[in-house]
Formats: sequence, C-alpha cells, structure tokens
Amino acid sequence: MKSPVFRRKLSQRIVIFLIVGGVGFVTDGGILTLLTKATLLGPYFSRAISFPIAVSVTWYLNRHLTFVSENYARKGPEYVRYMMIQIIGAVINFVPYSLLIALVPSFASIPILPFAIGSLLAMIFNFLGMHFFVFRRPVSNQSNPPG
Repeated sequence: MKSPVFRRKLSQRIVIFLIVGGVGFVTDGGILTLLTKATLLGPYFSRAISFPIAVSVTWYLNRHLTFVSENYARKGPEYVRYMMIQIIGAVINFVPYSLLIALVPSFASIPILPFAIGSLLAMIFNFLGMHFFVFRRPVSNQSNPPG
C-alpha cells in the first residue's frame, strides 16, 4: 500500500509546508525576541538557540503533517538530513539577501525585499530537499524500520 504522502496532491503538500514554515517562523522569531529582550545573549547567540528549536518544531510537523508516511525512516538520520537541508536553506536565504543589499544600496533601507527574494529561493530548495532527500520513499519496509 502506498503511503499517504504519495497519494496527497503536490499542491496540498505545498500548502501544508507553507503553514508549517509559518509556524517555524513564529517559533524562531518568538524565541529570538524573547531571548534578546530577556537575557544578555544578544542577537547572534539568541539566534543560535532559536534556530535549532524552530528546525526541530518544523521537522516534527513536516514529518507528521506535510510528508506523512507509514514507513518512516529512523528518526536520528532523518533529523540530521533535515537539519542539513535547513542549514543549506539558511545560506541560500542569506546569500542573495546580502548580495542584493551590497549591489543595490537602496535595499538597505527596505531589507524586506531582498529578504523575500532570499526566502523564496530557500523555500523552493527546502521543499525539494524535504521531498527528495529527507522524507523520501523508503526502498523497502525492511531497510527503514520505524525509529
């Protein structure tokens, strides 16, 4: 029997993925704001805490809502693959953001535009990475026992 992830329409997976991403954004931003306001950690150390927490939240939600499967891979290796994709996605987001601000100085006063471009590129990469690398269809039930 095929797992539900492969019966669900691509458009449904994308919508759920976007909603989960919104939850991750709120989680990341909320923790970041709380830590920078309530502690002396500063924005960089606070982000070092908020990012992995948000990634963990989105991994769980994507695993159980977006890319639902009856044949889960082992959680540990799957989580490592997920974190790798998220880190690469963060770099993909940051590079065009930084380049656009450096090349078009007027973007410094409206950073939401280069941020949106970087986010769109990262979102596309992340979805494809999740679909084909993290939550891929297992080869057989024996090779990917639940974990």
